Amino acid sequence: MRKKIIAIGGGENGRLKSNGIHTPYETKQIDMEIINITGKQSPNFLFLGHSQNDISSEESYFQVMQNIYGSIFGCNCQTIKKHELKDNIYKVQDLINWADIIYEGGGDTKGMLELWFETGFDKILRDAWINGKVMCGISTSANCWFKTCSSDSLKLQLKDDSAPMINVDCLNFINAFFYSSL
Repeated sequence: MRKKIIAIGGGENGRLKSNGIHTPYETKQIDMEIINITGKQSPNFLFLGHSQNDISSEESYFQVMQNIYGSIFGCNCQTIKKHELKDNIYKVQDLINWADIIYEGGGDTKGMLELWFETGFDKILRDAWINGKVMCGISTSANCWFKTCSSDSLKLQLKDDSAPMINVDCLNFINAFFYSSL
């Protein structure tokens, strides 16, 4: 089975910012290529907002991605919430099996990976990747597929813009270091 990872360095997706203004939609070409790689006209798109630090951000991020992949491109869209990794592993496995595309949004890489390692979700993702699912991540979640990465997670976790970049052990699907200078 051919393994597929799309690591997207960054870009805006048309989300609504706190000041009420929408960001531009810069990732359209990449989103179209992700769909194309599946070989399906209407693939199943599974969004993971596990890099978000609160439930409302996780839900609003899914709404943005559902608008893009569902409304614009006609994909079938679902999400797995953070709490479901601990509460409903059968639902999680069913959704992973259903998905053609598994897409993690940007945010707190360190916190996301800690959750995945704690719940065993890292192993579920590895199996999905080995079985040919299209694995995607943008911004700080582009790096989760690599062996290690640089991350600004401390800035997010401590709410301190002066916090240093750190190295984080990742999923090791790709034996390489992902560097981001942010």
